[in-house]
Amino acid sequence: MHTQVGDILLKVDGSEVHSTEDASKLILGERGTKIAMLFKRFEENEKGEGKIRKFTVHLVRGTASGGG
Repeated sequence: MHTQVGDILLKVDGSEVHSTEDASKLILGERGTKIAMLFKRFEENEKGEGKIRKFTVHLVRGTASGGG
């Protein structure tokens, strides 16, 4: 799953994110190291019923594709 506009970043490597400053400090790191980011997304089905989905995105710092 890939991120979309409106997704909310909850955690970076298990640490909670409370602000964009928190996110920046947690995301920046040594090039080539792995990172896991937990997001939440509000989704609606065709009946208009909503639910919140949480998902993790795994990346490698300093790579365009994320590396996995």
